[in-house]
Amino acid sequence: MSDTGNSKLNKLAPWKPGQSGNPNGRPKIHPDLKVLAKDLCPEVIHTWAEIMRNGQRDSDRIRAAENLWAIAYGRPGPAEPEAAKERPIVIPAEFVE
Repeated sequence: MSDTGNSKLNKLAPWKPGQSGNPNGRPKIHPDLKVLAKDLCPEVIHTWAEIMRNGQRDSDRIRAAENLWAIAYGRPGPAEPEAAKERPIVIPAEFVE
């Protein structure tokens, strides 16, 4: 099948190269909604704690624990590439007897 330049696939892209498909960005959250969500945060944390302790499925308990951990300590960063894990640990000479 050859591309003649007139195929229907070429007409599917509604914008030109270099043009954003979302020029206005992500829709803004209404400020009142943010206030309401912040007011519910203590209840959300208690609910997550309840699910973590008494959830019926392991996946629910794990996810609740991850959410609580993220609030307390932040989310973990990206994993190290495999090559970095295999590098030997180098101890400077001044620390070796």
